[in-house]
Amino acid sequence: MRLLDYFIELEAGPEMHDQLNALEASWDSPEVVAAYQKLKTWVDNGWIVPGFLAVSPDDARQPFYRGQAAMVFEGDWLESVLKADEQETANFDFFLPPTGHEPLRMSGFPEQVMITRDSQHPDEAAVFLDWFLQPEFQQKYFQAVGGSTGVLNAFPSEEEFPLSVKWRQIIESNEAYPPTDQAFRKELMDSFFAVQDAIVAGATTPEEGAAQMQAEAEEWLAANGGV
Repeated sequence: MRLLDYFIELEAGPEMHDQLNALEASWDSPEVVAAYQKLKTWVDNGWIVPGFLAVSPDDARQPFYRGQAAMVFEGDWLESVLKADEQETANFDFFLPPTGHEPLRMSGFPEQVMITRDSQHPDEAAVFLDWFLQPEFQQKYFQAVGGSTGVLNAFPSEEEFPLSVKWRQIIESNEAYPPTDQAFRKELMDSFFAVQDAIVAGATTPEEGAAQMQAEAEEWLAANGGV
C-alpha cells in the first residue's frame, strides 16, 4: 500500500527508509512501529474507506468523485483516468505529501517496455517500439500512454492536461523512493502485505507487526545468502 510507504518515509526519513528496503536496517524499530501505528490510526478513525483492502481502484475513486472523500492516493495517470471517467479535471488538484524531511521525496517507480525472448518477431517488435517511443507519438497519444512518459521532450498539452504538465515539472526536480512491493522479492513482498493486512484487520499490533516483519526479513536473508 502506497500510504504505508509514505508513513514509513515520514517516520523513518529518506536514509533509513532506503536502508529498510535494502534490509540494512531493522524493521523492528521505533520508526516502523510509528508508521504502522499511523496506519492503524487512520483505519480506526475511518479516514480510509472501510473495507478498502477488498475495493478495486475504480470503485475506490467513487467516494472521491461524489465528494464523500477528501483525497485519493494516486499517481500521474490520474488526469487521464479523470478524463476517461468523464470528470471535470478543473475540480481536482494534487500535492506532494509533506514528510518534514529533506529531500522531500515521492513514491515513484519505472515502467519498462520489453520484448519476450520467445517472440517470433523480435526485430519487428523492436521497430514498433522505436516508433511507439518517439516524442511525437508519446505526446499525441498522451492519454492512451497512461501518464507521464520517460521520453524526453514528450510534453502533454498544457491546455488539455494542465495537471500532468504540473506533475512533469515536479518529477523532473524531485527525488523518489520505490514502493516497498517493488523493492522486495516476491516472498518478502508477500510477508510485507500480510503484516500490513493484519494490522488493518486489528489482528496484529504495530509492535507485533514490526517484530514479525523483521523476523521475515531475517528468514529471507538467511535463505538467500544474505542478499
